[in-house]
Amino acid sequence: MQDLCEQAGISDPQALAEELALLLEGATVKAQVSQNPKTAKIAKRAAKALIDKATS
Repeated sequence: MQDLCEQAGISDPQALAEELALLLEGATVKAQVSQNPKTAKIAKRAAKALIDKATS
């Protein structure tokens, strides 16, 4: 994931990669435990916010 962040020109690719990896892992667990069908959409919004912050 860090390689993708570097390719995207993110100023701190390691930080964003760590945040996105944590979000992915947490969303996966949340989806399995809660069976909430909206988990992926919520995680997508959070990922977008992280990416937007990293690119602004």
